[in-house]
Amino acid sequence: MLFCIISIGFAFAQSASGGGNGVNSAYSRYGFGQLSDAVIGRQSAMGGLALGLRDGAQVNVANPASYSKCDSLTFLFDAGVSLQNGNFDNGKTRQNMKNASFDYIVMQFRAFTNIGVSFGFIPYSKIGYNIGSTHEMITDKYGNVTPYSTFEGNGGISLGYLGVGAKILGGLSVGVNANYMFGDLEHTITNNFTETSVYSSIRAYTASISTLKFDFGMQYEQSLGKHNTLILGATYTLGHNINNDAVRTDYTYDNNNNKIVETTEKKISNAFELPKSFGIGFAYQHSTRLTVGVDYSVQKWGEVKYPMTTSAGFVSQVGFLSDRKKVAAGLEWTPNNMSRNYLKRVHYRLGGYYTTPYTRINGTDGAKEFSLSFGFGLPIQNIWNNRSVVNLSGQWVHVSPGASQLVKENYLRVCIGITFDERMFAKWKVQ
Repeated sequence: MLFCIISIGFAFAQSASGGGNGVNSAYSRYGFGQLSDAVIGRQSAMGGLALGLRDGAQVNVANPASYSKCDSLTFLFDAGVSLQNGNFDNGKTRQNMKNASFDYIVMQFRAFTNIGVSFGFIPYSKIGYNIGSTHEMITDKYGNVTPYSTFEGNGGISLGYLGVGAKILGGLSVGVNANYMFGDLEHTITNNFTETSVYSSIRAYTASISTLKFDFGMQYEQSLGKHNTLILGATYTLGHNINNDAVRTDYTYDNNNNKIVETTEKKISNAFELPKSFGIGFAYQHSTRLTVGVDYSVQKWGEVKYPMTTSAGFVSQVGFLSDRKKVAAGLEWTPNNMSRNYLKRVHYRLGGYYTTPYTRINGTDGAKEFSLSFGFGLPIQNIWNNRSVVNLSGQWVHVSPGASQLVKENYLRVCIGITFDERMFAKWKVQ
């Protein structure tokens, strides 16, 4: 059974890194693509709030210190999918596109007293776009010729992780995720002409990413009376070089004879770096009814090198990216989780976030993101248990570029996750 689960997760991760991964954004053309924060299930409806969340019935990959909350008889299995409709507006035309993706698969259980373990697959970044652009007509030896370009990209990076969280002293817990990052980055620029006798030019950027990443977390839980608890959370991610190559290949293509005439390749060794990152946050809990919190995180992309083509050629250097900052806030309200009235046992959730761009486009900051979300945690009640939950969320995301001539994007996204909370390791007594 476990082997099947891991195989399914690995197949999902391979699919997410190879295209068809649920993204259609022109801004995934830059950097590592559209970044995916480690937000699953419950958190997607709460604006991505995660650093201070501490719940033994829900997996929280964003802060591995939370794993220590898992009780001795619980095995959690959580998987999620998302559907989205994107609206794109460049001031002249509008377009709608629909996508679907299998997002994550994670598991968690308690290994020893006050020590929890989690593992699974989650996305790190996604690339997916296909853009056409027509240029002004030119006159050459072939007469009047109109050039047009096509920009296409796909791929992304996935994470397979194994994490441990431990409660070490009083209300203090610490944890670490060891992540294996893998995936392919593929970008292609094709320049064609209305006159087929003119050779086309094709420029392809490719890279295969394979490296380790370590995320550290801490949570401190402080009781504020009989029914109130304050949880402080913090995370830190190590930055380091990625010992992978970036390759730029230029082709000259004969359209009449349908063949490549010339190929030129340039390679940069050790072309990428991962940024160091840190985050702080808190969550306030009132009994089992109310949870509310705020997170703030920073990824130091402005300090890492990245490969680009400039007037100096194909180079990898610092300055092509910017620091990414994110603020997230959310709440969850459960009227009475012991009530016989089903609607009173439902978890009602609300949240939002704001992020600054980590990419730069022709020297201008990329696109900021604003998001509002809401959702429900619907308890599953059957003859086996009543601890499993269906997590539903709706999310509106507005992508606002730094320059007015760039594309504005709006997304309506529906996320569906199922958390199976099964009793494991129980000793049965027969009388």
